Amino acid sequence: MNVRTMAKAAVAAACLAAGSIPAQADILLTALTSQAQTWTGSDVKPVFLTNAANTALQFTNPTTGLVTVTYTAECRLIGNLSSYIHLTIFIDNSAVLPSGPDAAFCSGRGAGIGGGWAHQSITVSRNLAAGAHGVKIIAQVSGAHTGARLDHTTLLVVR
Repeated sequence: MNVRTMAKAAVAAACLAAGSIPAQADILLTALTSQAQTWTGSDVKPVFLTNAANTALQFTNPTTGLVTVTYTAECRLIGNLSSYIHLTIFIDNSAVLPSGPDAAFCSGRGAGIGGGWAHQSITVSRNLAAGAHGVKIIAQVSGAHTGARLDHTTLLVVR
């Protein structure tokens, strides 16, 4: 599947997930990665948004208005049932709700139990002025675990 086809599929998925995005969304930014990002501790990590390990990207909003960011990733956590990976999406260095420490992206299935591979998605929106803006995502694992992984990701910014 080429990048253009993947981007079109991501737009379609974002429109379905968000429900409020017009059918003719303007794509402001798309980024894809197949690079796995793993960790075993509870460190806060910037999320790779490209295969070149870029963790912050820029986009231009042509007119003032609502901008929607959708991040999709294959996610796996080997950890207790109460453990989870949470993501925080930042636009212009400001966290956008409902992302953050209280929003689980994927969770553990029990101590030492593998599996649980799933493609998860989170969508946030914010009104932005016309002009240049930045987007980045950080991830952290809350709770006891022995391994966490994000890969095969798509970042899509639309208006």
